[in-house]
Amino acid sequence: MKKPNVKIWALIGVIVSGLLYVGDFSSFLYRASVLSFPEHAAFDGTVHPVKQVPNWVAMNGNADDAQYSSLNSSNLVNIPAYDANQLKRSVDTLTWGNAADDEVRNAKITYSVPYMGSYTLDGVEDAGSHPAVDIKLPYGTPIASIANGVVTKVSMKESGFGHHVVVMHNNVPSFDNANEKVTYYSSYSHVGTVLVSVGEVVTKGQQVALSGNTGTSTTPHLHFQIDNADAPWHPFWPFTFQEAIDAGLNFYEAVNYGLNADKARATTINPLEYVKKYYDSSSISAPAVVESVAASVVEAPVEVVVEVVVEVPVVVSEPVVVEAPVVVVKEEPVVEVIVVEPSYDQELNFTIDVMSSYYVDDSSEIVIRAVDQKGRQFEDSLPEVIFFKSENDNFVPSKKFVESSRFGVDAQYTIELRNMKAGEDRLYVETNGKKTYSDRFNIIASDKPELFTDLGEDHKYYKEIASLVDKGVI
Repeated sequence: MKKPNVKIWALIGVIVSGLLYVGDFSSFLYRASVLSFPEHAAFDGTVHPVKQVPNWVAMNGNADDAQYSSLNSSNLVNIPAYDANQLKRSVDTLTWGNAADDEVRNAKITYSVPYMGSYTLDGVEDAGSHPAVDIKLPYGTPIASIANGVVTKVSMKESGFGHHVVVMHNNVPSFDNANEKVTYYSSYSHVGTVLVSVGEVVTKGQQVALSGNTGTSTTPHLHFQIDNADAPWHPFWPFTFQEAIDAGLNFYEAVNYGLNADKARATTINPLEYVKKYYDSSSISAPAVVESVAASVVEAPVEVVVEVVVEVPVVVSEPVVVEAPVVVVKEEPVVEVIVVEPSYDQELNFTIDVMSSYYVDDSSEIVIRAVDQKGRQFEDSLPEVIFFKSENDNFVPSKKFVESSRFGVDAQYTIELRNMKAGEDRLYVETNGKKTYSDRFNIIASDKPELFTDLGEDHKYYKEIASLVDKGVI
């Protein structure tokens, strides 16, 4: 009897296990060792992924919806220096009109979430588990490869990291030791337009994309990340959605809590500190704006492959990460989160149909519908996961969360109220950190009328007497 090929069956086992775990082949990358990527030019230093950004302080947030191509030189400044000590300064310590303080303020707005930071917008590194730096940008800002490399991934996903590009940099100096040669993967996520294809050799400073607001993102920005070769996929995210749920956290809470921060530190490096360490200013020139790029938008050719990798799902498909709220300066000297308004009236809202009263002994249902601003069925894509919670813990929803695919006909979902306790409460729906509350309602102890007017339930013979009444004895 012929012996089975152990290697083949082991490979099949890996793929089948990945399919069972992921459950959606189209959402993740499966690569087998068939072709190798071409060599790229030797390392000759780094450049910033973005050359210029708006002077946010001077523009007072008015560039949020602007196209990069519509801004002139008076609106733009060289990208601020990334300085962790300055980024963590409180805005309360900054004086308006002071040139040095305005530079710090502009940097805090530009780098809305620092490396290993949180979504609290405090600018503090190592306060969370965000494995990249988020850079606030206008639409269409040119984005460049930070070093010579080869494109190993192009994804046009509409969730998670959105449209993104991964560039592999072989034989480059490590972050910790210039004499040690390693492989790094730089990634550029949430872009609007991709300008390269898989297998393409790129040079330092070459445009690979134009910024956008794709995927799990609230405002145009660049999620800039560098993974090392130990990361199982790129861009890497340190926790899956299930891991966040198991920890009792939603996506934002998980990042702010620093869930699996040790994994993020082990598989990523501070991308802007690496750029700064090996920065080469001699090759920099202002990037040109690409006028027409329709023909350049490409899907990653599936035949270009390198390794067996199952890309594991992360929070909200790949966050993992609404990817980073951004900071914008208003008229008052404060830093706030601002969300770009969607076009027309397709902004997600929920209607929650509740009654004024429920009874502890009843089986009660509540219908939740996803609607737009005019109360019509929401036709855009829903967030991948939707949470249901009690405000005062006087009941437990039959489902704590569901995938958006469970919202069926007319974009609605029905939950039951369980383990009800008497008191006032309301249900709220949470998606991407935004909460929608139902009207308040009362939960009443019982819907049964009192059996006696002169005998309370605390009487020691209440049950016995009630039993005699039920049997018609008295």
